[in-house]
Amino acid sequence: MGRVKNFYVQLAPILNKIDAMLEWILTKAEVSKGKETVEEHFNTFMRALNFFHHITRELTIGERKEKEDQEIHTTYLDRLVSFLKYTQEPLYIQRLSTLVARFARKLLRSSDKEEYLIPILNFLNYGWPFLKLISSHSFLVKNVIDRVDKVTRDTLKAVEWREFTSNLQSKISVGNLQTYIEEPHQYLDTRVSAWSEGDETKALRLAGEATLLKILASGRTTTSFEVAAICSSVLLLHGNFLKNFSFFNQLFRTN
Repeated sequence: MGRVKNFYVQLAPILNKIDAMLEWILTKAEVSKGKETVEEHFNTFMRALNFFHHITRELTIGERKEKEDQEIHTTYLDRLVSFLKYTQEPLYIQRLSTLVARFARKLLRSSDKEEYLIPILNFLNYGWPFLKLISSHSFLVKNVIDRVDKVTRDTLKAVEWREFTSNLQSKISVGNLQTYIEEPHQYLDTRVSAWSEGDETKALRLAGEATLLKILASGRTTTSFEVAAICSSVLLLHGNFLKNFSFFNQLFRTN
């Protein structure tokens, strides 16, 4: 694929078809009572993510002065971010964070429309506990790794992570939360979606906090590096782009 401008216009038919498919899967996941729908379609979302990652990396959106009539296709990215409500797979999260950062960087050069930044805001809502975790450890990855390594050596206690799970703990007691994170499945319990009451911002914040706890409880030897990688990605996105848009600053004042 060569480097061309206005690639969102040229690829719109393909992107629209994939977008419609992702929306259909998300609708199924929303009403599903089990995890089977998410498990069945995880690979579809992963392939869609990799495809969008590729075209965002290889092609350009176009300069602002050359694209007055160009519409930037962002609902595709919205779907990929919304899938974070249903999966806690670190590879998906890390790859998506890289995509969002690259997409945002290109948007800064080509558009000043705030509605195009919704996927970025949504990802930052999801990444709030990871940002708070690294910020509370002097923004040092090593400090995060050291703390998480201690969890892998001991038993995870939900109460010790109270400051990073305030949204979850407003919905469930610490004792019940301990039971919740120890349930041996990968995907979010359907109760988490119900707790959000249809509020996408709230749903993504709940999902981000649940993801942090689920990764910590996984017992994987790579847990500390997975958490540190997500923290670093969210911090990079926050640092590079939050300062460029004043309305972003409200995001972390309300939690």
